[in-house]
Amino acid sequence: MQNTNDKKDCGPCTACCDGWVKMNINGTLVYPGHPCPNITPKGCAIYASRPKLCADFNCSWLQNEINFPGWMRPDISRVIVKNLNWIKGKSILTAIPVGRTVPESALNYLKKISQNYSLPLLYFERIEDNGVYKTEMDVFGYGPKKVKNMLEKIRSTLEKCDQME
Repeated sequence: MQNTNDKKDCGPCTACCDGWVKMNINGTLVYPGHPCPNITPKGCAIYASRPKLCADFNCSWLQNEINFPGWMRPDISRVIVKNLNWIKGKSILTAIPVGRTVPESALNYLKKISQNYSLPLLYFERIEDNGVYKTEMDVFGYGPKKVKNMLEKIRSTLEKCDQME
């Protein structure tokens, strides 16, 4: 994977804080329609003392493993991409929509990245109920043939995680 020395920062992007990434911040569940209670129009009100979960979260746009172009910043591309270590140290790209679905232009770009780096890609679609996003999402896969088997394992893991809450 490509690695550059150019350091990126979030800038005006607050997609993860806006609730597009499901997380628990100091006892408050953050999910679509329920942003982090610390987010303000100028960013995080407690940035200097933000929780470890927040400090450790870096979308792939911020990381330099894959040098994503500026338009792939989550607030512009409408997708939060994470490069995760999955099974036996193998990487997998995940694409979480900032909205209902990953926009077609971003999805096509991510499919090219998946091909170029031989990385499986999992992308999610939000489920709506009467105009409100549920916390569950549908998951789809793209990549090598073994992605189908991996997708089944991931669906099983996600179902178990949802049952734990």
